[in-house]
Amino acid sequence: MTQEALAERIGCSVDAICTWERGARFPNLQSIDALADCLQAPWLASMCLREQSEALAELVPDFTVARPVAEAAAHFISC
Repeated sequence: MTQEALAERIGCSVDAICTWERGARFPNLQSIDALADCLQAPWLASMCLREQSEALAELVPDFTVARPVAEAAAHFISC
């Protein structure tokens, strides 16, 4: 699938797709859900959340995701 086709199917710009692919930015939750549906990849939200947490941990070395936050995120992703 081309970037153009994916952007059209999930309702975002081609520039957004390019930015996500380069790793310059992460998609928001709405876009992650749309991507997961379009690509039939239900695990995508979990992967993106983990990558965002790891990137934040690199920026702020003392950052840890508290267990209640992690549980809430896991519940949201599994819904």
